[in-house]
Amino acid sequence: MNKRLVALVSCAIMLLSSVAVSANSARNLVAVDVVAAATTSAPAPTTPGAPSKPSTGNTWVVPTTSADITRFLALGSVGGDVKLLQTLLSNNGYVLKVDGIFGEKTLAAVNDYQAKNGLRVDGVVGPRTLAKLAPAVAEEVKEETPVVEENVAPDALTTASLVNRAAGFEKAISKDGTWIIATLNNLVINKELVLEGEIKNGKQNPDGTDQYQRKIALYTQDDKRNVLEEFSLTAPKLTVKSTNARIQNGTFKGDIYVEAKDFQLVGTKVEGNVYFTTQEAKDTFKMDAKSSISGEKVLVDVDATSTASIVRDAAAFEKAISKEGSWIAATLRDLTFDKELVLEGEFVNGKKDANGNDVIQRKIAPYTQITLEDGKKVPTRRFTITAPKLTIKSPNARIQAGIFKGDVYVAVPNFQLVDARVEGNIYFLNNEVKETFKMDEKSSLTGKKVLIVEDADALSTASIVSTEAAFEKAMVTEENGGKWIGALLKDMFFTKPITMEGRFENRGAEDRKIGLYSQVTLEDKTKVKTHNFTLTAPKLFIKSPTARMLSGTFNGNLYVYEDNFKLEDMTVNGNLYFTTESAKATFNNVNSKVTGKQELVNPDVITSASVVTDAETLEKSVSEHGVWIICLEDDITTDKELVLEGDFRGTKTAPTGPNAGTLAFDRKLALYTQDDKRNITGEFTLKTPQLTVNSPKARIENGTIEGDLYIVANGVTLKNTKVIGNVYFATQEAKDTFNPTGTYSISGEQKVK
Repeated sequence: MNKRLVALVSCAIMLLSSVAVSANSARNLVAVDVVAAATTSAPAPTTPGAPSKPSTGNTWVVPTTSADITRFLALGSVGGDVKLLQTLLSNNGYVLKVDGIFGEKTLAAVNDYQAKNGLRVDGVVGPRTLAKLAPAVAEEVKEETPVVEENVAPDALTTASLVNRAAGFEKAISKDGTWIIATLNNLVINKELVLEGEIKNGKQNPDGTDQYQRKIALYTQDDKRNVLEEFSLTAPKLTVKSTNARIQNGTFKGDIYVEAKDFQLVGTKVEGNVYFTTQEAKDTFKMDAKSSISGEKVLVDVDATSTASIVRDAAAFEKAISKEGSWIAATLRDLTFDKELVLEGEFVNGKKDANGNDVIQRKIAPYTQITLEDGKKVPTRRFTITAPKLTIKSPNARIQAGIFKGDVYVAVPNFQLVDARVEGNIYFLNNEVKETFKMDEKSSLTGKKVLIVEDADALSTASIVSTEAAFEKAMVTEENGGKWIGALLKDMFFTKPITMEGRFENRGAEDRKIGLYSQVTLEDKTKVKTHNFTLTAPKLFIKSPTARMLSGTFNGNLYVYEDNFKLEDMTVNGNLYFTTESAKATFNNVNSKVTGKQELVNPDVITSASVVTDAETLEKSVSEHGVWIICLEDDITTDKELVLEGDFRGTKTAPTGPNAGTLAFDRKLALYTQDDKRNITGEFTLKTPQLTVNSPKARIENGTIEGDLYIVANGVTLKNTKVIGNVYFATQEAKDTFNPTGTYSISGEQKVK
């Protein structure tokens, strides 16, 4: 190998471990930070340290050309030093084009060389890799004294972190990461990021103390410090908790939450908002003329930032106030909706009460604020949320320091207005809700506070129900204490089938009614519906003639046994089955929607039995007219093929997707019994030629199946179950989503058939 080349590389190795070449101090440039990713034209975060004194007696040569490797090299680096690296690799047997571009072939050669020489395989060429590629030959190198310019504190090259993957980036910005994080390509990370930790940058202040700094460098540069390429970093949120932090060059797509002081943007484009959680963080923030922010720079409520609930648009606000949202929903702009909104779900606010219990609270915060010297928070801007109706279903909820235009319907106790304005009416669904409502002296209401007067028919027959048990009692026959009308005052949820039965009269005519709404009576005696409710049950059997359901939502399947059934202003998320031709012919649909099938069925196939001990009951239970959970209490043998079919929903809501907030698909075949502590007390065997599974998200748990399983549906789970037979799949997707878990076994083959 050329001795001059070896000598130059040896010098580069020692230089990387000691000093970095400085830039012209007259231009206020900091010393070299890192490979292809870290020069800056902005001032250093603190005053440079004392002048470095030249050392003597070292055995190295001072670099004199741009081809000397004085930086880390990685994918994306370009320059004469890359040519030198490619030459060294070629001399070690790799076939490379010496073009000065660190591309995929150079990366593959570096990875291979590192692997074969006991080095960390990371594709980054630093001192250790160079030491292997070109071992130092000190006896052939003339002793000279390296020159270090006065007043320049070298950056700590060995603490640089070059990343080209999300996992590496997350590690680098953590408390255990590095002071500088340089990306080598665009990164998209679909979760919130936190830059945290106080890390030294290798420099000292005039008083001799260490400097602390963090830097995200979204660019590469050549050996002459020219920026070659800028990159983007995309994430929903970046929280900056490190002091003296900066993002340099490139683009950040998302919102930035600044908790620490002295944050900077240097030549950086932010496609999002920059939020500050303290006045100090906002006051010490700096951005140069080359930087831009597409959104707002705003001081925000620290509660909102801690729960990631600041929203930028209507869709995000709806999600924030849903059951899957957060305890505080903060908007920093006016929002207008042409549909009704619902604040629902029970949340804790992260605080404890005097007894150490979690504090349950929900808050809509349409405002920004500042914190005064005495710690008092004062709103600076107030925003308006406009919607025809906002229903409050979350306990201990409040609207604070903003404006709501529309009517508010309160269904739960302890609702508050705090320094807020409602341009509309507030309706209370019962006396408790009204009596526990509070509004402070700074709040105002343009309309009225109204206690809803329920349906007069319901009141007169004492059939308003506020619990599931009361609703069940209202649905029985008159002889057993039932009422002709069952009026809900809230959403209700059942895991078992419900039956409406018996003949009733209303004002001399045969009538039976389920009212899923509340209403007020105006001064002119006109009745106006104020709220709609949802009733959920696997099945509702209509066995009363001339029955009707009004003004709400039913989740489940309806089975109609009698004539003249009516749906009025209803949504049925399920199927509508009729057990007679006459029931089907006399059905009356008035402005209602049924999402599933409407068809005639044989009443003999319908069952509400969940516990089965014989083959005949099992056949009914696994059918589409069966139940969502089928529990065996004995071994069952049948010579018939069985089909587990029908779309059933269990007791849990779907967290995501188009059905988010509604009951998730679920079907369960339990081949076991258990006690009240859920200890398994018995396991059973189901023997059948074949069990076909058509129900999505079905589960088979414990026990034994003797026979083949044929799986058509997706997401089927086999838990702690022994299958003496084969498992066949109708599609590859059914096979890919099949989930055998626990202590299961399958004696035969598993394949798509």
